[in-house]
Amino acid sequence: MVSKLTIILFLVFCNSVNASEKSTDLVKQGNQALSLNDFAGALRKFNEAISADTKDIQAKFFKGVVLSRTGDFKKAMSLLITVEKAGFIHAQLDFELGLAHMNAGHFNRCIKHLERYESNYPGYGQASEFLGRCLLSIGQADKAEVALRKAVQIDSKLNVSVMLYLAMLEKSRNNLPAAQKNLEMAALPDGPLLRAWREWIVAPQAPPPSQPKFVSASLSTSMGFNDNVNGISDIQPLPKGIKSKSATYIRTNLNLSYTKKIDNLTSLGFGYTLLIDNYDNLKSSNLENYSVYTNIQKLFSPKSSLSLRLSNELTRIGELKLRSKVSIRPAYVHRFNTQSATETAITLADINYVSAISKPQSGSLNSIQINHYIFNKGKLQGFLNFSQIHNETNGSDYSYTSRSVSARLIHRLFFDVNGELGYSINKSDYRYNHSFFGYSRRDTSDTITLQLTRPISKNINIFFRQNETNNKSNIQYYSYIQRVTNIGIEASF
Repeated sequence: MVSKLTIILFLVFCNSVNASEKSTDLVKQGNQALSLNDFAGALRKFNEAISADTKDIQAKFFKGVVLSRTGDFKKAMSLLITVEKAGFIHAQLDFELGLAHMNAGHFNRCIKHLERYESNYPGYGQASEFLGRCLLSIGQADKAEVALRKAVQIDSKLNVSVMLYLAMLEKSRNNLPAAQKNLEMAALPDGPLLRAWREWIVAPQAPPPSQPKFVSASLSTSMGFNDNVNGISDIQPLPKGIKSKSATYIRTNLNLSYTKKIDNLTSLGFGYTLLIDNYDNLKSSNLENYSVYTNIQKLFSPKSSLSLRLSNELTRIGELKLRSKVSIRPAYVHRFNTQSATETAITLADINYVSAISKPQSGSLNSIQINHYIFNKGKLQGFLNFSQIHNETNGSDYSYTSRSVSARLIHRLFFDVNGELGYSINKSDYRYNHSFFGYSRRDTSDTITLQLTRPISKNINIFFRQNETNNKSNIQYYSYIQRVTNIGIEASF
């Protein structure tokens, strides 16, 4: 691993470097700090050397080395490429370029530099390990195995990391006994890390390319209580026909999906979702929401993918067909590592309001979303979202721009119970004066969510959820507080 990399005090430069006496002295001081793993001190000295002499290429080289060790891979790679183009010659330049490209996910470039380094300066185990890891990342398992086994022969201190990568290699070949043997040879201490590796190795394999389809389904039902079903302000009288703001309800949610693999990098999916809320003694607020969609996804690398979703959604309130919505949603996902990913998505939607009681007749809704996910099964997981929505609808009371931020944390508590805490805040600005009140509406809404979930079998969970929404508006007519509680069961297959 990079953190274990033995810092080599580099040999005498092969080329003559025309640097000032002051910058040369600062570079020597930086190298002394580097030999002690004092990265902050080394970086400070190399920066001072560059300030003293902007033409000091060796100072830029060593700065790139430090940045590579401290995780600033983009700047490190830029500096190292710059000194390479300037004709700088150093025994470690190819190794450092290979390391920087590996950390940046440029595996083919990493292989080029590390193969050249091994040809010129054989016998460094860490270079062989990194070369094997890059070869494995591009699917060249046989060459990767040769490089990884060579690394541990050269340097036995690399045994743990090399054997773990050999375990990954054998799993990619679907040779689970060999993967298990390599894991045992890694000699990890007993604990959560070893158990996680064992679970990963024996876990079911992903469907092979020859398997063309995958079907999944989930169904949940819950009973709840909503103390303000329609979001009615305390200062206004109840609408005619509504005797109470609160009601118990039963919610049913169904999700079906079908995925067909077109090739190893492309998949096509189809889905159907249904949400039904049936209220007791408040039938006019019953909700039915149907949605069908198709989605195509393309993988560009193990870390990035692009998808495009087309959907058609229909909403009914009571006995009335309220609206239909057709939307298109392109999204890009970048996976930073196995535990975090960010999705950036744009939604373009055309909405048609068709009920007789709804004033607007049609409109468009456009949004941009940035979603960041943190995965850590059995431990803390998280979700952070920012979104901006621009809604333009016939009727001045309905056009608005809103911005929202939401966050959710999930953590294993006790007795296999997962606790979830969420918070969101939304600010909506209506662009035109209200037709009745004569000035533009401004709303701020925040919601707190608490949920507890516990599995009762492999595919079935029970859950308890509590939501509280507080909507504040400069027009008091639209201010309200709503509390919703429900408990239910969910099955997925």
